[in-house]
Amino acid sequence: QKDVQSGASINDDTFNKNSTWSSEKINSLINDINDRIEDLSYEPIQISSFTNNVNTVEKGNTINTITFNWSINKIPVELTLNGNPIDTVMHSTTITDIITGNTTYILRAVDEKDAVSTRTSSVSFVNGVYYGVGESINIGQMTSSFIRGLQKRLSSSAKFTFSVSAGIDEYIYFACPSSYSQPSFYVGGFEGGFELLGSFKFTNQYQYAENYNIYVSTNANLGDTTVECK
Repeated sequence: QKDVQSGASINDDTFNKNSTWSSEKINSLINDINDRIEDLSYEPIQISSFTNNVNTVEKGNTINTITFNWSINKIPVELTLNGNPIDTVMHSTTITDIITGNTTYILRAVDEKDAVSTRTSSVSFVNGVYYGVGESINIGQMTSSFIRGLQKRLSSSAKFTFSVSAGIDEYIYFACPSSYSQPSFYVGGFEGGFELLGSFKFTNQYQYAENYNIYVSTNANLGDTTVECK
């Protein structure tokens, strides 16, 4: 390479005689600029979603396998599930685990700059809330099989809306764990129309027993009815 004015070749020796900028220093500057450009385009790692295929389970049941799915904005340099290393290019995995109670799983991802992103995915065990119709019975006649014959919703709350059709001599029944916040009943926008029949030791299909409150409509023959539990 020639000096433009003198035509002399430029190398470290001639360059160092005429300037404080050595090729080594220029290379260092170029590397620094490249690092700054890389910093400008850098995005910290982020787990945007982490889900499982189980989520809610009825009390007394046992789960033996669980599948997880997740989304990450880039391939991490390190990926762990509850502290156990997994392949960094994977976006799902199925594990064998005996789950009998509430369990939380933690996905942890680390990127090339040691930034960390974590997300949790849980399995919750709840009992059912039951609703439906049946003939008039008192609390002394109540059985677990009667409650299990109603429609079931796995829920940690007794507050939701349901619809039933009560025919001739049929009443509307509603049963929920006594430990839940007890609902107020609304039909057609008006509160009322239900009374507490009593409490009962209910056993679900997995032989898990829990105290339930049993509610019944004050009238029979209500036909198609939508009930709001608030």
